[in-house]
Amino acid sequence: MRRDQKLEQLGQLAALRSQRSAARLAGRMAKLTALQARDTALRAPPEGEPASLPELIARDRHDTWRNQQLARLSLELARARAEVEPFRHAHARDVAREQVIARLQGKRTKGAG
Repeated sequence: MRRDQKLEQLGQLAALRSQRSAARLAGRMAKLTALQARDTALRAPPEGEPASLPELIARDRHDTWRNQQLARLSLELARARAEVEPFRHAHARDVAREQVIARLQGKRTKGAG
């Protein structure tokens, strides 16, 4: 098998690895994005000022619930970020590998021509 053919096959393999790592990363990023959206929604300031004592009590209860939810969500976000990081690194390596092989293929075609 010629060197050009080996390099071509290596390029195809690198592209497949890159696609696989992108798919693995996408699922985890979707979970992380959903958690971040919930976090943003919970951090939104309440609308208007309470006009009566029952509204003030309801606002206070809601603030207590919201703070508990934010504390729980912060832990989930930290776990999700920690889970995503190795997949980000793996995908970055696979993309870099694919780019290096593509560059080598470009040099071989320029050198051969």
